[in-house]
Amino acid sequence: KKSGKFKVLLNYYDERYVEGILIFVTDMLNSKNHPIEKVTELFSGISPEIDKEIMTVRQAIEQKGIQKGILNTAKSMLKHGISLDLVKKTTGLTKKDIETISKKK
Repeated sequence: KKSGKFKVLLNYYDERYVEGILIFVTDMLNSKNHPIEKVTELFSGISPEIDKEIMTVRQAIEQKGIQKGILNTAKSMLKHGISLDLVKKTTGLTKKDIETISKKK
């Protein structure tokens, strides 16, 4: 069963073409030389639906990066002996999240 996002692309292109594009994009995203901005520029302007999906993907990737940064900051704070309460207030993480991070030190 194809996802809704995949169906949008299939409305415009052959399935093998779309799969080729997805493989290409995945390879680019795994490369350090092609940040998400460059990859999404390749596909912007094809259609309003695809532009909408590009924005959704960019936002999800940006949010994942922000969350990773918050977790790294919390780890660093804990390593430097900053109290759990201050880490919680500073990062907005839950006590449970911080306790999980502190066990992974």
